[in-house]
Amino acid sequence: MLTQINPFTETIEYTVDAHNDSQIQLFLQQADAGFDHWRRLSICNRQEKVQNLAKLLRQNKRQFATSISTGMGKIINESLAEIDKCILTCDYYVEHAEAFLRDEVIGFNDAYVLHQPLGTILGIMPWNFPFWQVFRFAIPTLLAGNTVLLKHASSIPQLAQIIQQIFCDAGFAKTVFRCLLIGADKIEKLISSPVIKGVAITASENTGRIVAALAGHNLKPVLLELGGSDPFIVLEDAPINETVNAAVASRFFTSGQSCINAKRFILTPAITEQFIQSFSQAVKKLKLGDPLDQNTQLGPMARKDLVGLINSQVESSVAEGAKIIATHSNLPSTGFFYPPCILDNVHTGIPAHDEELFGPVATIIRAQDETHAIHIANNTRFGLGASIWSENKQHAKALAKEIDAGMVFINSIVRSDPRIPFGGIKHSGFGRELQRPGIRYFCNHKTLYSE
Repeated sequence: MLTQINPFTETIEYTVDAHNDSQIQLFLQQADAGFDHWRRLSICNRQEKVQNLAKLLRQNKRQFATSISTGMGKIINESLAEIDKCILTCDYYVEHAEAFLRDEVIGFNDAYVLHQPLGTILGIMPWNFPFWQVFRFAIPTLLAGNTVLLKHASSIPQLAQIIQQIFCDAGFAKTVFRCLLIGADKIEKLISSPVIKGVAITASENTGRIVAALAGHNLKPVLLELGGSDPFIVLEDAPINETVNAAVASRFFTSGQSCINAKRFILTPAITEQFIQSFSQAVKKLKLGDPLDQNTQLGPMARKDLVGLINSQVESSVAEGAKIIATHSNLPSTGFFYPPCILDNVHTGIPAHDEELFGPVATIIRAQDETHAIHIANNTRFGLGASIWSENKQHAKALAKEIDAGMVFINSIVRSDPRIPFGGIKHSGFGRELQRPGIRYFCNHKTLYSE
């Protein structure tokens, strides 16, 4: 049995029986058979169904956004933005898929590279962006000619069912796209199935290790998008108001439960005190409450156990010298809320520095100068995103080249967008989603050569 709990009301809203082994085996066989038909459809036929998806999302945007907010606690404005991003992704790949997949002429005798689908791809997706994570994986994967089996997060089975219905209504057969209602205990058997030709996962570092090992053992390609501890570097000439507003947005969207949230605020000396003062004031003013209230700025965390985890990390960090310099005392009477706060005196060897904080907690790290700031930014096992804030864009670009990360944004918060590749290095994973790399990832880049 899979259960979905509303994080604000703390009530059970949906339960469903999990798929059993015989059902899973049937779905694997159907996906394999579906691939043989789907791969032979013209790109235009596949694009038509993706256009149908975009149409359905536009027509029912408020309804789908509400389901996100009640399902995992995201505030409604962020949920609406999530649906918009899914629409953008559909539109983008409808426009560009044919060009991205076109045969490439090498220019050496009669030689070409063909980009051909691999087969059925297993997607293991998280709860924090329940629509976006699925769409950013599934749309390019399907347009490339693969079929998809989706193992969505066990805590949001109703959202998984809603997504399944949207794809069905858009004309995708269940042999082409299907949500599996299963727990994590079924993943090993799935990956070992000869039907599965690749795996894409967005998850924690530890879960990614397990899945990568299983994929490696079975000699299957895997795309890993794992945790992050993104640095937010503030140089002395950063525009203070714009930077603080971005800091609040970047740290606290999705209640701090995103791999690309800014997590470590690395401050150069001249701007440190001014930034901390303004940032602290903004955090104290955040409006917590019902995610469906348009005025709410911070909703509950997705699950009760996640509140316990972030609290444990903060308490351990404080016990080892970190200081809470700003917090929020006005919590709603119901809901899985954790008070947004800022930790100062953060140093190596404590959870607030060494671990990913997946919740509404910001950490301040004071740099001696710009060189030290870059050292701090790179002093982590993660390498997903980073941002640098400065009036001197060219200087910031030069510093960006020294940062060990898959993405660096100048005077902008780190974000995902179908028009730019997305992914990390080090323990944040490997592979790239979105743009051209995203649609080609689960393809056989076949060389065709003749004299």
